[in-house]
Amino acid sequence: MASSYLHSVVAALVDTPLDRDEFLRRIRAPLSPQELADATELIRWFTRRYPTPEARFAYARVKYRQMTRR
Repeated sequence: MASSYLHSVVAALVDTPLDRDEFLRRIRAPLSPQELADATELIRWFTRRYPTPEARFAYARVKYRQMTRR
């Protein structure tokens, strides 16, 4: 699982399961207007910076290698 390549503190958060009710509560919580604006701006920036699926996958591969490097 995540614990093999993440810092132990982060791995503990990632590996801790949520019960069904907590999961549903979290996914049903609405975004605040600021969260929605921030997410929209990030999406717009990302799709301008990486306009094709090929460019997006290349970015994802590079970032994955960087983030999982010990």
